[in-house]
Amino acid sequence: MLLTLRFIGGLAGGGTMPVAMALIGDKFPPDQRQVAIARFLAATLIGQILASTLSGLLAETVGWRAFFYAGALTTAIAATGAAIVLREKTSSASARPSLAGAYGGYAHVFRNPKSFLCFGTVFLESIAIFAVTPYISEILESNGLGGPKEAGMVIAGIGIGGLVYSLAVTWLMRHLTRVSFMAWGGVIGGVSLVLCIILPSWGILATLFSLLGFGFLMIHNSVQTEVASLAPQARAAAFSVHAFSFFMGQALGPILFGYGLHHFGLSPTLLAHAILLTAVGLGAAALFARQSRELL
Repeated sequence: MLLTLRFIGGLAGGGTMPVAMALIGDKFPPDQRQVAIARFLAATLIGQILASTLSGLLAETVGWRAFFYAGALTTAIAATGAAIVLREKTSSASARPSLAGAYGGYAHVFRNPKSFLCFGTVFLESIAIFAVTPYISEILESNGLGGPKEAGMVIAGIGIGGLVYSLAVTWLMRHLTRVSFMAWGGVIGGVSLVLCIILPSWGILATLFSLLGFGFLMIHNSVQTEVASLAPQARAAAFSVHAFSFFMGQALGPILFGYGLHHFGLSPTLLAHAILLTAVGLGAAALFARQSRELL
């Protein structure tokens, strides 16, 4: 039952991010999109930080069902506010939604050769980064470093690192190109995962996860900016495939990590994901740079 309800919740909420990203792509010119997307991500990461922290506290104090109730209430408030504030005037000339129109939008997206690179990158980065998060509590407890509360703090580190990135992105853009963002993001994230093998304390792990979140956003934000330009006439379709690729990686990652954890141990599994993340960052940087040169 829990799995079914999670599926329904994902089905209902899955379109939120693509539509929001498409709106940003429509309303901001290309030279401002990366910063605008980063600011939007900052808001989502603040929510992630609060959710990760509060869920651990609620689970230990009033039970695990409490954060589902809190999530339902928060979702209802957000949906009501969005329906009121973001309401747009509909034009009589607007095309009605149809399957043919949706397929046409996706076909338009995939006519751009960069689409496969964008979606492949986000799929692999999601596997590399979010595979470990469901196992943080188990890892901490088995090593005597804490429980659900500490696990929530560690996972929140990803959001904190992303929030720091969103505040620093304007300064970083003065010194780095977009492909440099991807390369450095892969290196920073990979090194962070390797250092996690030491397992010194949950506080240091939270710091390393903050570095991981910073590196993740350097890659992810850069790819999102590329996605916004794949197909301006079908931007919502582009971001929906982007979100699908991300969530597929997020779903597959824990399965792969769990298999590695229970068959090979923690250190080799973390090392494998660190190598994957570094390779994704460096590989995406090289391939995006190559495609940009070919399109000139």
